[in-house]
Amino acid sequence: MADHSPVRTAMAQWAPEQLDRWASTIQSRGKASEAHSMSEVLVLLEKSAEIEDGSGVDQKEHCLQTATRAFRDGADEEIVVAALCHDIGKVFSAVNHSAIAAEILRPHVSRDVYEMVRNHMLFESRFYGGVLQISGPDQSRVPPTYLCTDPEAHKALADESWYRLAMRFTGDWDQQSFDPDYDTLPVAHFQPLLARVFDRRFYSVKFNSAVQP
Repeated sequence: MADHSPVRTAMAQWAPEQLDRWASTIQSRGKASEAHSMSEVLVLLEKSAEIEDGSGVDQKEHCLQTATRAFRDGADEEIVVAALCHDIGKVFSAVNHSAIAAEILRPHVSRDVYEMVRNHMLFESRFYGGVLQISGPDQSRVPPTYLCTDPEAHKALADESWYRLAMRFTGDWDQQSFDPDYDTLPVAHFQPLLARVFDRRFYSVKFNSAVQP
């Protein structure tokens, strides 16, 4: 007999078996998705080599150098991986790159490391904020909140749990990493760390049949 039941094309109409199948698919693809994310990060890192911003090194070298400095200072693996990835968002947007990189890292790192990356431009403004200006944004768009020119702005975050980490990241590693003669470690050195960090935050998804849609 032909099945004449209506096709449920809206999520709000899905039957329990559809929700269960959906959740099971997310679960089964989870590990592959994390591996894909890691490989895409490496692609973005390679593309960063095309970005020259007048700093003296390309952005791939800057990311590798920042990660190398953090690694040699004994930083936690999450922090080293965050240092490697902190500027890969520039492939998409210079102004908003810190938020882009932070969201890529978000499922895999602690809140403190996430906030360190998301706010690193604000903390770095203490080195250049007094000499740069931003022209007024188009009022039809969201202002570039991550492009900060106030060298004192970081002080408003002094009570945050991640404040000292952000100060160390930007002061000891990030802003120091524009040296073309520095003995920077290669990408291959960081790949095992990247794999471990991107794997450790995997979560499961399961349809709760006790709660009907």
